[in-house]
Amino acid sequence: MKLKIKGKVKENIPASYITSIRVGGNIRHLVYPADEEDVYTILDFCKRKGFNHYIMGNGTNLIFTDTEFASFVISTRAMNDIKQEGDDIFCAGGGILLPEMVAHTSRNGFTGIESLIGIPGTLGGAVVMNAGSYGQEIGDVFYSASVLKEGNIISVSKDKVKFWYRGANIDGMGIILKVCLRLDKADRNTIKKRMIEAFKKRKQTQPLGYGSAGCIFKNPPNASAGRIIEDLGLKGKKIGGAEVSKIHANFIINKSNASAGDIITLIKFVKDEVYSRTNILLELEVKIVDKEKEIQI
Repeated sequence: MKLKIKGKVKENIPASYITSIRVGGNIRHLVYPADEEDVYTILDFCKRKGFNHYIMGNGTNLIFTDTEFASFVISTRAMNDIKQEGDDIFCAGGGILLPEMVAHTSRNGFTGIESLIGIPGTLGGAVVMNAGSYGQEIGDVFYSASVLKEGNIISVSKDKVKFWYRGANIDGMGIILKVCLRLDKADRNTIKKRMIEAFKKRKQTQPLGYGSAGCIFKNPPNASAGRIIEDLGLKGKKIGGAEVSKIHANFIINKSNASAGDIITLIKFVKDEVYSRTNILLELEVKIVDKEKEIQI
């Protein structure tokens, strides 16, 4: 393979190395574009050579199956520059980690995303998922984004993006290269206090000591997926090395060298149990990738 970019190119990397749940098969080609030009180069190469590709951020809500991913996985993690544009607009590469964005804006005395400090994904991923926590959501402060689609960079303004609970129509518009947020000036000490409180709550209520992909299911309207699963007595349910967390029932953890098959089988078991016993059909919040495309289970 003769792909020449400024970023890094890696071969035959286990998906368990690049996802927070620490499972998944071999990734044949893993690339980290350094900038927009690299992204162009990679996509053009894939098109000319007939390779499929999949775009990922930090791999914190992502599960690759045990099947080999034989084409290209493109991680935006190296696209992580950040700068302030104007009085209240902060722009950053789509691959910057959300906690880094929170820390930077909070240090400068801007409020709007400090409660998201404990969410480990990228800024681009946070926009796609409309990440939220403790009363704050990315969609509330989204200003614009630059996306790459079919070889063209398109500017997407706030009025073109519709956000809903854990989702947005920007998913599918293209590769998110840059995101701009509009934030409000506020007292630094107040912001810091909110950050500490949010992180403390997350530490107390989530199984941070094990590999996981965050919340597995979206909350149904006016209900909590975790509470539903807990009320059915499924906390601690195990399949292979996978376990429904005893701390938060909407987390499935890699308790003991789980395979992706263990994790996915347990997800399906929980989903089926909830539906058969409550008639509630839970919707996945995590993304599952098999044979080079996202799948539903």
